[in-house]
Amino acid sequence: MMLPALHVAPTEAAAEIEELIVTTRKRAENAQEVPIAVQAFSADQIDRQGIRSLTDIAKLSPSVQFDTSFGPQDTRITIRGLSNTRGRSNVAFLVDGIDVTTENVISAGSGLLANRRLLNDVERIEVVKGPQSALYGRAAFAGAISYITKEPGPEPEGKVFVDVSQYGSYEINGAIGGPVPGLENVLGLRAFGVYWTDDGYYTNSVSAAPVGGGKGYGAALTGVYTPTDMIKIKARVEYSDDDLDITPTVRIAGDTQVNYPKNAIGAPAFLGTSSAFSGNSLGLVDHGVYCPPGVVTDEAAGPGFCLPQSFGDADGKAVSLSENPLTGTDYEGTQLELFRASLVASWAVDFGEFTSYTGYTDANDSQHYDQDYQAEGRPDRLLGHQEANTAQNTTQISQELRFQSDWGGPVQLTLGGLYWHEERDLIDDTSIVSCMPVTRGTSGEILTDIEGVCDGNLAPVPTDTFSVVGWQPYYPQIFPKPAVAGFDGSQWNTETDHKSVYAMVEWAIADSFKLTLEGRYVDEDFDVRKPNHSACATLGFAATFGAFVIPLQSEELNPGLDVNCESEHVALAKVSYGLDPNGPEILADLLCRARGPDGELDPNGAVLCVSGDPNYDTTLDWAFIQGSESSKFFTPKITLDWMPTDDILVYFSWGRGQKPGGINQLAGSGSPSVIDDERFSSERVDAYEVGSKTTWQAAGFLQLNGALFFQDYTDKQVSTQELVNDQLRAKVLNASAAEVWGLELELTWVPEAVTGLQFSAAYTHLDSSYQEFFDDTALLYRPAAVGSCNPVQKGDAWFCRMDLSGNSLERTPDNSFVGVVNLQRPFLAQPFDWFTEINATYQDERFVDADNFVKFDDFWLVDFRLGLAAEKWTVVAYLDNVLDDNTLKSGGSGPDFAKQNQELGFTAGLGVQQFFGLLPQPRTFGVRMTINF
Repeated sequence: MMLPALHVAPTEAAAEIEELIVTTRKRAENAQEVPIAVQAFSADQIDRQGIRSLTDIAKLSPSVQFDTSFGPQDTRITIRGLSNTRGRSNVAFLVDGIDVTTENVISAGSGLLANRRLLNDVERIEVVKGPQSALYGRAAFAGAISYITKEPGPEPEGKVFVDVSQYGSYEINGAIGGPVPGLENVLGLRAFGVYWTDDGYYTNSVSAAPVGGGKGYGAALTGVYTPTDMIKIKARVEYSDDDLDITPTVRIAGDTQVNYPKNAIGAPAFLGTSSAFSGNSLGLVDHGVYCPPGVVTDEAAGPGFCLPQSFGDADGKAVSLSENPLTGTDYEGTQLELFRASLVASWAVDFGEFTSYTGYTDANDSQHYDQDYQAEGRPDRLLGHQEANTAQNTTQISQELRFQSDWGGPVQLTLGGLYWHEERDLIDDTSIVSCMPVTRGTSGEILTDIEGVCDGNLAPVPTDTFSVVGWQPYYPQIFPKPAVAGFDGSQWNTETDHKSVYAMVEWAIADSFKLTLEGRYVDEDFDVRKPNHSACATLGFAATFGAFVIPLQSEELNPGLDVNCESEHVALAKVSYGLDPNGPEILADLLCRARGPDGELDPNGAVLCVSGDPNYDTTLDWAFIQGSESSKFFTPKITLDWMPTDDILVYFSWGRGQKPGGINQLAGSGSPSVIDDERFSSERVDAYEVGSKTTWQAAGFLQLNGALFFQDYTDKQVSTQELVNDQLRAKVLNASAAEVWGLELELTWVPEAVTGLQFSAAYTHLDSSYQEFFDDTALLYRPAAVGSCNPVQKGDAWFCRMDLSGNSLERTPDNSFVGVVNLQRPFLAQPFDWFTEINATYQDERFVDADNFVKFDDFWLVDFRLGLAAEKWTVVAYLDNVLDDNTLKSGGSGPDFAKQNQELGFTAGLGVQQFFGLLPQPRTFGVRMTINF
């Protein structure tokens, strides 16, 4: 802990610094008197600084990092170094005290609900740091971000806000509200609406169309009913509809030669040298060094390839995204339609207050974009292509009841219970085109000649062609998707049922000491039904010539390949073939029926999908698997705080956070598996913190806060890929242990010498490391990047065991800083003020993943504002990114199913990653205006 290095005494005059009221502990309190590290943003600050998303919040919070990867839905938010590489978000998201946290299906991240544009009808945003499970519910593993919406005031009022900036960015929103005539003392209403549009900062070099923009609108209606002084009911409904263009994502080229460890080359049945794969795509070691021209420095160093060491900056990088071959224009991007309703009712009695929180969320989103970020030209010849194409519905229902005492004595009690239910249904039509020599492929579909696909021609892809054998329900190797009546892609269904009870006891041991004990008991069930990868078949491969025969493995011929476990529900598909070697195409029939309880195909079951000619009898089976995971645990927290004066608070806390275990929801391809092989364990963190919040007189008014913390991380949920039946499969596993040491300092100073001047600064230092982490991987690039490999055998498969102990946690900077200087003075003799404000953000370099090879560079961001402020209006001219910093600050990695497939074979996409980054916002000028009436 660090105390102010000033030879001064605390003073009550420091109360002249604006008092910030927060509801961190579910009641209104001065932030300086709360023994929790919390940062709050007021409504004025939200308008003045243009806070519209988590990206804006993270820019002003040195302990918070926010990343997007594959798309807007693939979001990762980190507080104090605890990142959710895989699994549920580590951070809870709440709106008016109601948990709206979710997670992705088929990819990592916290989902679109965490990344939506704010409606801007927000009174306050609170960022709470450290485990807060007792008060913030099921998802506050590393902290919480809480949005408190505005309520109607006691007098009629309204507001109009306009924001206009470069690159075709416009926003207009407005609100009107107040007491309802005739019911002034009991009912108030507030209506809000917003419309925005943005052309984006960049252009797709393939289509010449702008990327990174979007448009949307939203509305909200809030009512507050107070029939008596003891009862308050707040009801709110909101709706928004946002269309986001494809993002300005670029591929990060390899610039550093890496080579396979010598002991990995030629190891028995390892890395593609087995008899099943020798000479094909998993035998990447046989194909030499794969690198861009001019990068290889030592051709005799042995097999390997090239990786980027840094995401670098935007110089020399152009957005090259394939167009949708069915339309000839850019992909649609992302659409999110959201409806949310909430009811918060409180009843105050002589001995306390009872509160009910009721919430409902219904969200529909779709994603359709190029996912390999490397078009070959216009029109893209589709020699190698991967597109994301999903549609998802998410519904949430929650009910919380809470009692908070007001006994007037040294002991106070809070009791509560929460029921929370979520269902997510996703349809995955994601597809891949892989055009490579037949001898190099072992997984995928068989393509016949389709004009414009795999033939090098530039003809448009017809929409009525169905020239494919074996429609794979997951990552289909055909583009476009065949028009099979009633078949709507691979379907994922998840359901979460959460029940918990919590309690908090506050005991004022003495006038200046308080002990707080809190805890939550959780009982949560998770159920998932998902496609079982490529199921019970060895599929063919995309070819550059006409139709040919593939070996089919049916249940009768290969009963061991059929997946039928007690915990699973299996659905079968029957595919019939007719093969005429001289015919123009292959016809297919797909008949899907449900399997009965006895495990046998039910001929009378509901027909799921039918197409083609039913006169053929060769069969191919594929399966869905279903399983449940139940988690029961208790998360306690202890806090001891001491207030020796009214201006000094010192506290110590220990708290435990826990995320439940689950079942793998990652997209993948390969062999079928049993449900038990898809499970992963819960992860846990024990957090210790010593902190202080102080107010001083130091040539003005000074607030200095600090916290020193240690977080002991157990069984962190991370991702890898494993080899099953000679095929790679994505999987979530648990790293054994990790630690984070951290220091936070916050300062606010209002000097006496200059009226209207204020300085603010916040600094965070993190020292993070994996203490024990051995990762068994079948990926090809990772042993080369790490530089070590210990071949280990699991059954018939071989893996490379890498020791990542001592590596830094991914996406966690060592140092971060935010500084703000603002000055407000009267404007001559006019009845308004002028003001100026500048804020600077620094973030240290961060590693992209646990391998600690590829990193994001450090950067500085500077924003400037100059404006006029009166009682009823404010005008602000702003310049974001004053220094025009173009460092890539966010991105990720994933399988490379495009160009490397053409050269190395289909499954090279699973063995070799591609890295991709999001181009940053350039220097941008704009004007904001607020009118209150």
